[in-house]
Amino acid sequence: MGEGGGKGEGVRASLLNLRRAKIQGQRHSLCSLPPTLTLPRKGSGDGAVGFSDFAVALAPEMTRPRHLAYNDWQMATLPAEKIIASIKRGVSYREFEELRAKLGVSASHLAAVIGISERTLSRRKQEGRLQPDESDRLYRILRLYHRAVEVLGEDSGPLWLTTPKRFLGGKTPLEFADTEMGAYEIEQTLGRIEHGVFA
Repeated sequence: MGEGGGKGEGVRASLLNLRRAKIQGQRHSLCSLPPTLTLPRKGSGDGAVGFSDFAVALAPEMTRPRHLAYNDWQMATLPAEKIIASIKRGVSYREFEELRAKLGVSASHLAAVIGISERTLSRRKQEGRLQPDESDRLYRILRLYHRAVEVLGEDSGPLWLTTPKRFLGGKTPLEFADTEMGAYEIEQTLGRIEHGVFA
């Protein structure tokens, strides 16, 4: 009886050790990421640089910092009526330049996305303010910028917006968002990425 009990205990111990090893292996496989994928630490506020679409889909629960860098366009705090009033008044050229810098694109590139010629842009710079319709289109891109930062991080969001995508026919999400419908499609794509769906 004693010998049989000892063998039984030994088998149970072996099975327990095997189960622990299996769990540890699963944890290791879940935590092991490709060397090009760097996740930010919780609460660090650091964005992850160089995410591919696939890497983002693997890491849907990454830190999502909210980056508010615009004087009177802070989307998360301003009520809609104040944003509308700002658009109707015409936003300052400074807002255009700040968004351009955050996206890391040239002034002519961002101007083309919102339908402003280089000649008109030069005139707006001298005037110090955009027209209401131009401000509305700029706000559309600002909205996308904030959404991309929220989902992907402060560094990876702008990078994703300005990197050509095969599913967009080689266009960047920024270029694809030159119409309201195009911007809507990019917002939907960011929503799918946020929920871990490959896009």
